[in-house]
Amino acid sequence: MSASRRIKSRTRTTSLGTVIGITLVLWMLGIQGFVLFNARALERYFKEQVKVELFLKRDLKEVDVMRLRKELDLEPWSAGNVLVTPDQAAAAMKEELGEDFLEVLGGVSPIDPNIQLSIKPAYAQPDSMRWIVDGLRKDARLNDVSYNAAVIDNMERNFTALNIGGLVVLGLLLIVAVALINNTI
Repeated sequence: MSASRRIKSRTRTTSLGTVIGITLVLWMLGIQGFVLFNARALERYFKEQVKVELFLKRDLKEVDVMRLRKELDLEPWSAGNVLVTPDQAAAAMKEELGEDFLEVLGGVSPIDPNIQLSIKPAYAQPDSMRWIVDGLRKDARLNDVSYNAAVIDNMERNFTALNIGGLVVLGLLLIVAVALINNTI
C-alpha cells in the first residue's frame, strides 16, 4: 500500500513539474515572438527617421530651389523634404547652444540654406543610401550632401543580429517545448 502511494505521489509531483515547465517554456516562446514582432516595428521607426541634408548653393534662385524640391518629391526613395533657410538654421543653433553666435560673426550667417530629405524605410539600407547620395552629389545646385553613414551601417548590422539571435532563441525554445510535450504523452 505504501509503495502504491509513493508512486502516485511521485506521478503527481512529476506531472505538476512537467505542466509548470511546459507553461514556462510556452510563455517564454510567446514573449520571444512578441519581442521579435516589435523589433520589426522598431526597425521601421528608426528607418523612417533617416535624413539626408542637401546643402544648397547660396546664389540659387527660389524658383530653382522649388524645382529641386519637386524633383526630389518625385523620386521613389523620397518620403518628403523640408527647406531650412539660413535664418531658421541660425535660430535652431542659437537655441541649441544657448547663445547668439551671429553676434561674434557680425550678424552674417555662415550657414548655407539646406533641404532635409526624408528617405523611405525600404531605401534606408547602406548600399541604397550610397547610391542615392552619389546621385545627389552630381547635382550642380548642391554644395554638399551629408548623411550619417555610420548610424545606418550600425542600425542595419544590429537589427540583423537581433533578428537572427531572436530566431535562434525562438527555435531552441520551440524544440524544448516540443520535447517536453512529447515526453509527457
